[in-house]
Amino acid sequence: DAGGGTVEYNNTSNFTLSATQATYNNLTVNTSVGVVCTQLSDLTLNGNLFVKQGTYRINDDTQTMKLSLSIYGDVTVNSGAYLYVGKGHTNTTTDPTSISGGTAPFLNYYEQFHRVIINGNFTNNGTVRFTNLDHPQYNLFPPTTNGATTGAASVYFQGTANSTLLCNGTTDFYNIILDKGADQTYKLSVQPSAYENFRIFGANIASATVSTPNPDLRKALWIRNGSLVLSGLAVIPSLTEGTTAGSEYYIPANGALVLSGIDVIVLNTADDAGEADVAYGVTGTTGVNTTGAAYQGMVVYGKLQVNDGYLSTRESAGLLYSSVNSGQFEINGGIIDSKQFRTYDGSTSGAEYRQNGGIFILRGRFVRPVGYSSISSLSDTTNALSARAVNGTDDTYGTFNLEYEENIFSMSGGTIRVYDASGTAGQQKIVDVGSSLANSSVTGGTIEVRPQVGTVLSDASTLLVWSKESMYGNFTVNRGADCSTEVRVRTNPLKILKNLTITSGYLRTTGQNITVGGNFTVSAAGTYNSNATTIFNGTK
Repeated sequence: DAGGGTVEYNNTSNFTLSATQATYNNLTVNTSVGVVCTQLSDLTLNGNLFVKQGTYRINDDTQTMKLSLSIYGDVTVNSGAYLYVGKGHTNTTTDPTSISGGTAPFLNYYEQFHRVIINGNFTNNGTVRFTNLDHPQYNLFPPTTNGATTGAASVYFQGTANSTLLCNGTTDFYNIILDKGADQTYKLSVQPSAYENFRIFGANIASATVSTPNPDLRKALWIRNGSLVLSGLAVIPSLTEGTTAGSEYYIPANGALVLSGIDVIVLNTADDAGEADVAYGVTGTTGVNTTGAAYQGMVVYGKLQVNDGYLSTRESAGLLYSSVNSGQFEINGGIIDSKQFRTYDGSTSGAEYRQNGGIFILRGRFVRPVGYSSISSLSDTTNALSARAVNGTDDTYGTFNLEYEENIFSMSGGTIRVYDASGTAGQQKIVDVGSSLANSSVTGGTIEVRPQVGTVLSDASTLLVWSKESMYGNFTVNRGADCSTEVRVRTNPLKILKNLTITSGYLRTTGQNITVGGNFTVSAAGTYNSNATTIFNGTK
């Protein structure tokens, strides 16, 4: 019964758990070193699973039945102990896109594999493997004939309390489904002690049902309910490699993704298989797709929060909000790297953008150079931008776009750094804020426009800055060498709470008044061309 005692197995040779006992309270495996305890029937633990010594194995290497292991307490795996799945395959197809249906969270997609449910904390000091793959395989399920790489489990983190996943040893997942509570309240905090200690190897190309604020995802990582908080040495090299509409990565209204560690690295999509290989210390990653950029963006119906670390959407459509639900974007620190930030469906949305720190880099058409010689190279933003490609950007909108009056624009610190336009026309919006005055709150922060010379696609002749009623904290123009692109204020006056700085380049007002509340600095390499009024209204 729940609240009862502990059953501890101390066997000295391999054994199978009895099918006649389907429920334990606490279960401890404390066998001789190398001894394997195998589960071959469904099992429920009302309390904790403790692999103290030896091995706990879900299924053997030949059986093909799907098993369930439900744990309502904590999971602990000691140093030198093992928890893994056997090599008996359970999936009936290798095509991830062919499986649909089922009742969330137990969609048929995830039920192709063993089901493991964990309600408490998970502490791994040993070796845990819920897949027998030795590298990510983003476009295929494992083989349907038993072999060295078959066998996998979908792991569900559930419950109505905060929990932690401590990865102090190898902790390999196939599918992870976060399903805590019924909103963003409860958290799963992932804390790996090394980058190779937390890895997700499952397929991620299938599309989602996207007509509701809480779509059913078919990805290796599904944040269904609750908040996934990444800290420590956590790296995720790809969330989606899909190439069809609906295969973007969706954060649902009931979910949140939080980056909260200086060493955390998340790539929404990989630009090259080598990025995943380096991230996880493996070779042979397959399924990285570089042709579906338009459908590899991150769509936020719920919340994306970056407190520290690095998030990049690589060569995808970028960070996207939608009329389906008013998503929240919060940047308190760290670095976000993307091609564009814009509306996804062109319909009125009350999405919120709040920045209190950090750097939001928007490249427009510029391609982030592929470099993966080390983990640190995955988050390197110092490489010069040169080549251009559209790759999912939409020139209907500015590179930084808050399209509607209902959008909330709040900025107290940090930097929005914009390099390029999103399209190929001569004049392109780069900063485009349509938020009403009632929905704007600016006390600081910097908008930095940095035109650069590029290749493949021509430089924009003019980059346009537009805002309806809101103001900006600090505004800087810093044009790269040999670039002739002008920055122009268009349609509405530009209101700057603090400082206007032209470090290098050309700022033209085109008949719009400019209001400056702080210092006005034009360096020797800069030009300010105004045919309207420049107003200084600072209080000191």
